[in-house]
This record gives sequence, C-alpha cells and structure tokens, in this order.
Amino acid sequence: MVAQGRRGRVDQVGGVAFARRAGAGLVVVGTIAQDGRDSMIVSATLLDAARDRSLGEVSARDALLRVDRVADSLAVGLLQRLGHCAPFGQSGFPRLVRLRSGR
Repeated sequence: MVAQGRRGRVDQVGGVAFARRAGAGLVVVGTIAQDGRDSMIVSATLLDAARDRSLGEVSARDALLRVDRVADSLAVGLLQRLGHCAPFGQSGFPRLVRLRSGR
C-alpha cells in the first residue's frame, strides 16, 4: 500500500499511526532531497508499527537521472535491516506500507 496524495510532512510518529490504521506491521518513512544541481539523497527508515520501534535506517545518493540505482540501494538496505530482525518470511508482519514525504 502506498499513501499517495497525503498532505503534510510524514514523520515516524505519523507513519506508525498510519500503519496501524491500515493494519500494517511495518512502514517505511523517508525523505527525498535534491543535493546540488544534478543529484539527490533519499533516506528511509523501516519502522515496526506493532512494537513502535525503528528497525533501521538507510540512505542513497546518486544523480537525479539514476533513480533506478537509488531504488535498488534502498531496497537492498531495507531488506537487510528486515533480515536482521527475523528470518525472512517469518517476520509475522501482515504487509508493508510505504509513505512518501518530500520537501
């Protein structure tokens, strides 16, 4: 589930609250910021909504035109954080919710 069209800044508290309303066990909140003229920094935090705790943070920086590499880096990093918490496929979380926030 992706929360699109949401207005306002999404922080960890808001992300956890949204995940709970949606019935999700995990939520990813983060920011996308331009870094200079032609690059971006994307940061994401994986949160356990049921236990109200952070499972880890990841970030990636690359050229604005290389969204593919940024997405790959974030996906790998988030899966690694998830893997440190429980064996893959045995986490007991019903689904993953991602909220987007920009500046």
